Amino acid sequence: MKRGDRVALLLPNCPQFSIAQFGAWKLGAIVVPLNPTYTEHELEGPLVESGIETIVTLSRFYERVKRVQKRTKLRRVISTNIKEYFPPLLRLLFTLFREKRDGDRVTLAPGDHDFAHLLLVNRGHRPPAVTAGTADPAVLLMSGGTTGTPKSVLGTHGAYVIAATQIKTWNAAALRGSDDVNFLPLPLFHVYGNVGAQSLAIVRRARSRSSPTRAISTICWRRSRR
Repeated sequence: MKRGDRVALLLPNCPQFSIAQFGAWKLGAIVVPLNPTYTEHELEGPLVESGIETIVTLSRFYERVKRVQKRTKLRRVISTNIKEYFPPLLRLLFTLFREKRDGDRVTLAPGDHDFAHLLLVNRGHRPPAVTAGTADPAVLLMSGGTTGTPKSVLGTHGAYVIAATQIKTWNAAALRGSDDVNFLPLPLFHVYGNVGAQSLAIVRRARSRSSPTRAISTICWRRSRR
């Protein structure tokens, strides 16, 4: 992967989403967040139109990706299990009682990659430094498709900083700094969740908690109660 490459994220709210997004940005790549509820037809459209060659997908969506791969330019498929960052007990219970039932236990095809394994074998490896300017492309976010088929909308790195600064100023009376905990029930593939709330947490160096399995249409911040 290199500067300018498109990297699709077919993920719900989970740590892997932010890890993949910021990892791609460090390479100068452009992130394309996709709605995990997309059908095969809906998924194929943006993959083809954006010329995406790499995708990071949740394991339960892996088979869907493989079924459309031959009709796209996808070369690299990286799969991750939702349980990777669960607490130990929850991870064990999920493995025993839900992983297979929910379709999260998959066998990867030759040439495909496991997300956790890639992180492990590349630990300590630093890619060549890439400088991103404010006008450089950061994301291709899908529009709502209100008047037709959803289309990719370009967002720049500068737009993330501006959005975060605006939200920070708007909510200045309620925010305290890095001690705040930002609760994000919005999906990270959504423009508000990705550009607004996530950028705010990063700019303010705040911690973030997000729901890994469901998303609703409201957002709130609350103070840490430590």
